[in-house]
Amino acid sequence: MTTITLSPISTEYVRVPISATEAGTPVDPTSYPVDMAFVATGEPATGDWHSASWETAGTVFYARILVGPAGGLALARGTYTIWVRITAGLEQPVQEVGLLVVTDNVASVLDPFCTVDELERYMGRSIAIEKMATAELLLQMASGRIRTEARQTISLVSDDVVQLHPQGAGHVVQLPQVPVVRVSNMQIFFLGIDGPAITVVSNFQVTTWGRLAWLFGDFASRFPVFNLEPADSDIGGVPPLVQVTYTHGYDPIPDDVKGICLAASSRAFLNPEGLSEEQMVNYRAIYGDARGLALTKDEIATLRDRYRLRTFAGAYAA
Repeated sequence: MTTITLSPISTEYVRVPISATEAGTPVDPTSYPVDMAFVATGEPATGDWHSASWETAGTVFYARILVGPAGGLALARGTYTIWVRITAGLEQPVQEVGLLVVTDNVASVLDPFCTVDELERYMGRSIAIEKMATAELLLQMASGRIRTEARQTISLVSDDVVQLHPQGAGHVVQLPQVPVVRVSNMQIFFLGIDGPAITVVSNFQVTTWGRLAWLFGDFASRFPVFNLEPADSDIGGVPPLVQVTYTHGYDPIPDDVKGICLAASSRAFLNPEGLSEEQMVNYRAIYGDARGLALTKDEIATLRDRYRLRTFAGAYAA
């Protein structure tokens, strides 16, 4: 799994590698229909799926879809979980495969959680100059796996923009990226009796974990003709759209996240072949269950428990 960043003014193919097996043997999946979905929280609904296509590079197969304003799938600024669905006869596997971050600040999101110097100190050994590029790549890939598992950027992102529909009949939205540092702007787009309208909302409250609520009176005082409760404000079947500009994430990066990044990177650096064990005369090394850049069960549990977004009721967002 990986983290992909994309500028909101760029139109590019979003590609994710796909592997398929039949009776334990790798097979070519490109003859089957493939769909992709991008969701801010939870699992894809029926309307979230979009037809995708295949791309082959040697023996690697990619599911891909064009994303962006120039003829692609239009996505607002924000962070989305990438899902892939393949229809193969009676089987229809659905998998979460990564994160897509649509942001103006592309470079900072991709920064790894740790430096090569920290990796050297963690392993207690120097890294040769010719291995520096490998170490940097491993740190970047480990950071991407952590972000994918947590479904959070974790790094501090300033002035991220997201568009959401209110939840149920309340004046509440759940911001997808946490912790929330500040909300700098909030606007509501809605379809009123006289057509589309927009208002800036100032009377709101937000929690660290992303629950954003506003008083309807603030909205109604600006547009008294639309003094409707949310359940009735869906005029013409078009629900209001809330656009929020906010800063989220951690600075500095939490120690447990850095520890997981360093542990995964060092495992892959020291054991690039992904061996479970090796044995020579008077020597035997056992590497454990997690090999390469795979995270251990304890590392995954830590990320899910401490960083994955939870619903208002306290359950994990699926």
